[in-house]
Amino acid sequence: MNKELKTESNRCFFHLMTIFYDLRMRTAMNERPDEIEALCNDEAFMGVVFKECIKKAKSHLPLVERHHPGAEGVSVKLVDLAYVMERLKAYHQDKGFMKESQK
Repeated sequence: MNKELKTESNRCFFHLMTIFYDLRMRTAMNERPDEIEALCNDEAFMGVVFKECIKKAKSHLPLVERHHPGAEGVSVKLVDLAYVMERLKAYHQDKGFMKESQK
């Protein structure tokens, strides 16, 4: 496989995941503003959020490929999920919600 195509697939997939992650976290902040810090430190809750983000990004990546002129050939099959999950966890950590034990 073309390394550039894999890199582009990872980049597009991660971008979609961060969009869905931000939407989910903003929704949680609006629904339960007093509990958001506890929820963000709860590994079970964050696991569900990460899985939701992956599921939604997988379903939307073909739409990106179809409608974005620079994303021809991008595919879910080319995405390295372990790498993207590490990046999403780092993104979550950069947002400042994680406890030290989760880092």
